[in-house]
Amino acid sequence: MRHLLILTLALLLLSACAAPTAPAQAETEDALPVQEAPTAAAPEEKSSDVPSEDQVLLTLDAPLAGGRTLTLEAVGKKVDEYSVGVRQVRVYDGEELLQTIPAREAIEAEWGEGMAEEFYDYTECWVPEETMEALDLNFDGNTDFGLFGWPCNNTIPYYYWIWDAEAEQYRYAFTLQGAEVHPKTGELTAEYKDGPAGSLWVTEHYRFDENGQLILTSREEDPYED
Repeated sequence: MRHLLILTLALLLLSACAAPTAPAQAETEDALPVQEAPTAAAPEEKSSDVPSEDQVLLTLDAPLAGGRTLTLEAVGKKVDEYSVGVRQVRVYDGEELLQTIPAREAIEAEWGEGMAEEFYDYTECWVPEETMEALDLNFDGNTDFGLFGWPCNNTIPYYYWIWDAEAEQYRYAFTLQGAEVHPKTGELTAEYKDGPAGSLWVTEHYRFDENGQLILTSREEDPYED
């Protein structure tokens, strides 16, 4: 009888120390929620902070030869997923609005009339900070300006306006691919790719004639290398 009691006690102790049985795989999946892999964030749009309604995108100072400084306001909006566009430029002399210049003025001059869609009221640029530039194109001491025309895989085309001191107005002048001014030589240059598959790098040299018209004086072509 004594031996039987000792054997029973030993069996009870062994049962208490046995390792717990691992749960079945199906039970584990039910108990733990499935973690989905995080999705990559979409790239931030450069123009995401620009509303779809017209607003002032960029403001630049425009000093004149007589000592005044005009203010140029590029007014536009987000025109598509990746671009902003300028619809008009407002020209202020202090608080006075001197002129409102529609971008369509240059767009029609470059591409022709008959484009009724609202899209053609706007230029097209990647970011507000690059929509407009101020420079003295004809070396008369008055600030002229250009609007970034449209994106391309080349030098960016700009629509340019020149200040008419007699009329106290800006006049649309021409379109060039990224005009650079050279005060020492009194000329403008424009550079762009041309030829089969963009195989040539072209540099054009311009001067203004006695009537204020821009004249192409020379053109250089060099093989384009990345």
